[in-house]
Amino acid sequence: MSRLIISYAKNGREAYEDAILRAKNAIKETNPNLEICILIDDLPKGVPKHKETPYAFKPFLFKKAFEQGYKQVIWIDSTIVTVKDLQPMFDYMAQHGVLSFHNLGHPLKNWISDVACENLKLTENELENVEQIMACVVGFDITTKTGKNVFEKWYKEAKKGESFKNNTSKRK
Repeated sequence: MSRLIISYAKNGREAYEDAILRAKNAIKETNPNLEICILIDDLPKGVPKHKETPYAFKPFLFKKAFEQGYKQVIWIDSTIVTVKDLQPMFDYMAQHGVLSFHNLGHPLKNWISDVACENLKLTENELENVEQIMACVVGFDITTKTGKNVFEKWYKEAKKGESFKNNTSKRK
């Protein structure tokens, strides 16, 4: 199965471009047979910039990878440094469809935009039980029903653009 690690870095409040090169080298050392697509500074045509729609570039870059034929794709933020073989993560995705990690201490109810709640048809009561994930490492296996469905919902919201903005939210 074709697998890919993707990431993007643009210098901002930190030197993300330096960090992504460190991340890429760590992946090569720990996972020499994995394909890696690291973008620095410029995004492909049609991918929204962070300042336009915060973090929407992530699902757009996943979509581009899937369109190129990759079936299992993991996003890593520029500050992530791998120290072990990533095979267990790919195995987990093959079984569950999605790879994500709980963002302990940061409940979704404090961070989701009002627009996203409306689009996802989530009530305030339902939000009490929804955990937030850390999007610094997230992956999808689109050969699974769950992986494909969750990714398609995320991408659909990214295309709309508004769910990713928090300028009209009563939350933090």
